[in-house]
Amino acid sequence: MRNINYGFEAIQYRATVLGIRKPFEIPDDKKFDLARVLIDIYGKKYADHPRLVSILEQNKISSKNWLNGDDEANAFKNKEFVKLHQSTLAKVGHL
Repeated sequence: MRNINYGFEAIQYRATVLGIRKPFEIPDDKKFDLARVLIDIYGKKYADHPRLVSILEQNKISSKNWLNGDDEANAFKNKEFVKLHQSTLAKVGHL
């Protein structure tokens, strides 16, 4: 969540592109970077890359319905919106 490519700035930019005139802004002192906290606690090698998938495997959590970035892009391109939606829901713990 630390840069323009993937983070709060990217979300804010996306909102602007989608036509939200005044996107909601989170003050910097209210942002919580879980990835950074985990590195601070456990060190840089606490999980292999991609870390989120590695953490799932370490904790024996199912990654059913997950798509990686390329697969999500392809699902969108192929108008497989249910598949894309299921992947998003799985990543936030709703499936």
